[in-house]
Amino acid sequence: MTIVQLLRAVVATEALVLVLLLAALAATASYAAARRRRDRARLARVMGSQAGGGTKTPAAELSHRFAQLPRRLRLATLADLTGPVHGTASELVLRQAGSADLIGEAAGWCRSRRWWRRLRAVRTLSLLGEGADTVPALFADPHPQVRAAAAAWAVDHPDPALADRLVDMLDDPMLRCRFAAKAALLRIGRRGVRPLVRYLTAPDVHRLASALEVAAGLAEPALLAPGLLHCRSPDPSVRSRAAEVVAAIGGAEAVASLAELLRDPDVTVRATAARGLGALGHWPAAPAVADALADPSWEVRRHAALALRRMGPAGYLYLRRALRQADPYAADMARQVLDLPYLASTP
Repeated sequence: MTIVQLLRAVVATEALVLVLLLAALAATASYAAARRRRDRARLARVMGSQAGGGTKTPAAELSHRFAQLPRRLRLATLADLTGPVHGTASELVLRQAGSADLIGEAAGWCRSRRWWRRLRAVRTLSLLGEGADTVPALFADPHPQVRAAAAAWAVDHPDPALADRLVDMLDDPMLRCRFAAKAALLRIGRRGVRPLVRYLTAPDVHRLASALEVAAGLAEPALLAPGLLHCRSPDPSVRSRAAEVVAAIGGAEAVASLAELLRDPDVTVRATAARGLGALGHWPAAPAVADALADPSWEVRRHAALALRRMGPAGYLYLRRALRQADPYAADMARQVLDLPYLASTP
């Protein structure tokens, strides 16, 4: 076989593979469209009499019809029913979901040996607003996806013990779980403050950064004391996160701590402190921030100059004074910030 013939054979083979792939994609799309039409027809037969003006289907019969639908379609239907459903057929479907064995099935999956079934259980129970007796045990599940799903489930359940479990998950070795716990704590708000204070003041916590990030997002006054405590941490990353916490909460103690951190040996901590003072807009701190315009780090000088701009007239005064300083770096940064458009002055 010549090279030309070989190339032709390769091209023909690739063309055939491409045609087969396109045919498979078309068949898959056609099957999915047909299944959607079939599902809509099934659901219409169940719900049709409830939507019209004729005789209403009794709740028991509606529940029985709904239970005959495939599990996949039942779950998809429940997922689509969002918002208030008072006095509608949707309310009846939601009320009768338990009789359709969805809750019982999902509770059984929570004890499955296969992690993907336990994950499906948590997601199903989250959709149904159930699982108070079974899901909390999955906070200690060996698979991280299941633990993360349990954290998301906890958002809609007001049990105070769940907030403690979420805070404890901030120490989870898997990033996915820590992220899910942080997101859940930010969503539950004040319910997470007390266990978060307990966590931040414990002597043997290994991953303070995640907890401090949540504390900065919540910005509750009760979190100021732990924030001030960790502003003195030997770990610069912890000091930086703690500076964000005290800056988010504010107050005289927060300002004093941030002003002290402007002299921190770590560049990131100094930059965070300058940014925090700017966010607070505390103009009496302008002299300390102005001193940071001569910082060896460009990042610190930038945040200090932007912070002064946010402090109003007092900050502008110190920026203009910096234009006449002998330090060329301070004068250059002050000039750059004074020339910025107003909206660009926010760090």
